[in-house]
Amino acid sequence: MVPARNKLSLGLALSIGASVAGALVLFLGRKKIFAENLEIYNELYPQQVVNSSVKFLSEKPDSYFSKWDYNWDKKNEHYEKSKLKGHRINKNVTRSIYLVRHGQYYQDRKDLKLSEKGIQQAKLTGQALRRLPFHFDRVYCSSLTRAKETCNIILKELCYFDERDVNYSDLFCEGFPVEPEPSPSAMLCDQSEYFVEGARLEAAFRRLFRRPSPDQQETVNELLVAHGNVIRFMVCRALQLPPEMWLRLAISNCAVTRIDIAKSGRVTLRFLGEIGHLDHQLHSYN
Repeated sequence: MVPARNKLSLGLALSIGASVAGALVLFLGRKKIFAENLEIYNELYPQQVVNSSVKFLSEKPDSYFSKWDYNWDKKNEHYEKSKLKGHRINKNVTRSIYLVRHGQYYQDRKDLKLSEKGIQQAKLTGQALRRLPFHFDRVYCSSLTRAKETCNIILKELCYFDERDVNYSDLFCEGFPVEPEPSPSAMLCDQSEYFVEGARLEAAFRRLFRRPSPDQQETVNELLVAHGNVIRFMVCRALQLPPEMWLRLAISNCAVTRIDIAKSGRVTLRFLGEIGHLDHQLHSYN
């Protein structure tokens, strides 16, 4: 008869042995998987491909790695002077800009008013914006009908912003900012229109996008209701990306984009084309 202490020791030894064996099997199995993955990797990415990638990165022009231009809004001097004077600068304060594309509209009608789906999109967008833990300080809007209707519906849902205080402007109307790269299969417009519209949309960007003043103590939240091309162009400009990239971005109807501007001149894209507040059947792009 085996003593109880010996039984315990034997059970413990068997348990440890089983654990070690299991770990060894797991290790060998993972080692085999790793070896197989490494073999696959070597097949997919042979050394000459890796070497060419390293060469490509090392030989890229400096413009590809362009440094951030802190004086993009020509206000960096004020910020630096405030620092030199020893003024207390609250770096957590930003200008947060919310960009909303208009709702779906009837493209086959002269008045280009919102469709029933577009009205529903705008209502849900207004409800989503109302749930934010702050009130908008300023509201801007394109002067085109589809944008104005979207803005008015949003304001009714917000309940706190007077429509009479909205800054309507032709600057925020739809247009083609610059010839996109890569070029689409069909020409969007001629060079003369790019020349005129590009200048207008650049002026729209400069009117809206600027850093907070050094002495600003609270974050300012602003809302712009505009158009897909306008928003795509502004995102590229704000992030100091080539504006020719604008057509590579997709903004659906009543999608919300947020950009934060710090006092230092840094810009952060918090989210782009957010449509989580819309059911799938309400997604559209016209």
